[in-house]
Amino acid sequence: MVNKLRDDERRHIETLRKLSQKAFFRFDPRDFTVVMRGLGFAEERYRRTRKFREKKGKE
Repeated sequence: MVNKLRDDERRHIETLRKLSQKAFFRFDPRDFTVVMRGLGFAEERYRRTRKFREKKGKE
């Protein structure tokens, strides 16, 4: 049982490590496009928006 708990904690640590490397962003729960298309769509939209804002700021 102790080994299972240890392995479970290792998985938690690895999950937290991966999450800490990702950018977090908010989306409106009423945004049905994101709800229907999924997280991949939301992440891509976030990247495109960030790139646009960076480009706009340089001009």
